[in-house]
Amino acid sequence: MPLGRDSVGTDRRPDALRLAALDVAVIVGLVLAGRSSHERYSIADVPAVVEAAAPFVLGWFVVAAVAGNYRRADAGDPVAVVRRTAICWLAASNVGFLIRGSSHVDGGVPWSFMVVFVGFGLVAFVIVRGGYELAFRR
Repeated sequence: MPLGRDSVGTDRRPDALRLAALDVAVIVGLVLAGRSSHERYSIADVPAVVEAAAPFVLGWFVVAAVAGNYRRADAGDPVAVVRRTAICWLAASNVGFLIRGSSHVDGGVPWSFMVVFVGFGLVAFVIVRGGYELAFRR
C-alpha cells in the first residue's frame, strides 16, 4: 500500500493536513485568548505568539503522531475521535508544559495556568474535532 493511502486506496493526506491546521489553530487560539486576557500583548506580536504556542504545538504533534491521531481508523465514529483527541490533548499539554518549564524556554508553568489551559484546551479540541467529524466524515 503506497504511503499516504488508507486500506481502500483513498489519499488521506489532505484530510490529515486540514486536521493538523485546525489543531494548530486551536492551540494558537488558546494562547491568544489566554495572553489577551492578561493584556500581555496583541495578536500583532507574532514572535511572542509563536514563542508561547510552540511548546504546545510541538507537544501536540509528537503525541498525536505516537497515538495515531491523524489515522482514519476512527473516521465516522465521533465518540472514538473525541476520546482519542481528549487523551492526546491531556498528554500533549503536559509535554508542552515540560518544554515551557525547561531552562531553554521563557515562561513559567504555574499550576493555575496548567489547569485553565488544559481545561479550555480540552473543551476546544472536543468541539473542533467532534464538529469536524460530524460535518465532514460521517
